[in-house]
Amino acid sequence: MADVMTDSARLVLARGDLAAGRLDAGLARLAGLSAEGGALRARIHLAAGDADTAVEEYLAVNDRDAAAAAAWSSGLWARAKDLSTGIRSRAL
Repeated sequence: MADVMTDSARLVLARGDLAAGRLDAGLARLAGLSAEGGALRARIHLAAGDADTAVEEYLAVNDRDAAAAAAWSSGLWARAKDLSTGIRSRAL
């Protein structure tokens, strides 16, 4: 019988991969996980320098604030402004 890794175990191991700089391994562990892995996938993409994909991952899990922060911290000024404007207009 093959060992089956739970989603929780995959998340824990992917966090370890991120901390150790094994970004490809972390992304591979998260393959197939939807919302549970989305924010962590975004963090891994940011660590790899792929801010565009990180922003999309955050948006896919409805974390607009994190998407705006990722865009801002990565120098994607127009994208950050668009996302931040959306946050302000929703609050009004």
